[in-house]
Amino acid sequence: MITMGALTPHPPIIVPEVGGRETRNVTSTIEAMKRLSEIMWSKNPDTVVLITPHNLVFRDAVGILIDDVLSGSLASFGAPEVRLSLQNNMSLVKTIQEECLMSNFPTAEIGEKFRYRYGMTQILDHASIVPLYYLLNGKELPLVILTMAFMPYERLFEFGKILQKALQRYEGNVVLVASGDLSHRLTPGAPAGYNPMGKVFDKKVVDVIRSFDSKGLLSIDKELIEEAGECGYRPLVMLFGAFDGIKVKTEVLSYEGPFGVGYCVAAIHPEREV
Repeated sequence: MITMGALTPHPPIIVPEVGGRETRNVTSTIEAMKRLSEIMWSKNPDTVVLITPHNLVFRDAVGILIDDVLSGSLASFGAPEVRLSLQNNMSLVKTIQEECLMSNFPTAEIGEKFRYRYGMTQILDHASIVPLYYLLNGKELPLVILTMAFMPYERLFEFGKILQKALQRYEGNVVLVASGDLSHRLTPGAPAGYNPMGKVFDKKVVDVIRSFDSKGLLSIDKELIEEAGECGYRPLVMLFGAFDGIKVKTEVLSYEGPFGVGYCVAAIHPEREV
């Protein structure tokens, strides 16, 4: 069952071992992530299902990591000591695969051979490690890692609905996390260059999260999404799909963009566990 949903940013700079003094510029995000962790643990979770935009991503299938142990570090960001190694909840992986098969929704198994083919050197990417650094807070939980896909947004929403069915079959308590940053073009000198529409996009996204407006999320203009230069929209669509038809309350814990990238931390609380 789903006990909670969340949207988290994933900039390595919010991890002290990477960001150092720069973390003073993202205190709102860091404090919100700590608060989100407190909320998560209050739900007595036994598994975190995380949707990432930065692992192997395909045009025609949602990826599912199938390694027994999911590990990785922030060595490429100068912090090899920030390392995770957690069990993959293979039972839940199989349940998700079964539901997708019954719904004729394509998935791709991502394992060692696939990573070797595409030159990936570790299992977990930074978009998984950074949120889990705060959410787990040094503790351990089994994971399921899903990757977004470059499918039409409506299809990703449909995947979320299929995921809901799979999680309803699961007897444990699941926290579902969409990892994603918003616009990368908020300010001059931003990582993806400046575009004034970045702020417009971020405001729309934060507003639809506050109201949990799925139709509003899916109706955001595709050109605006492109202009924003984001990486969180597709994971968020999948997250919203997983709560389709469920009465929820949402909580935006923080939003800021000190480095020209929008960081939003939000929680989704179903009024009943589903």
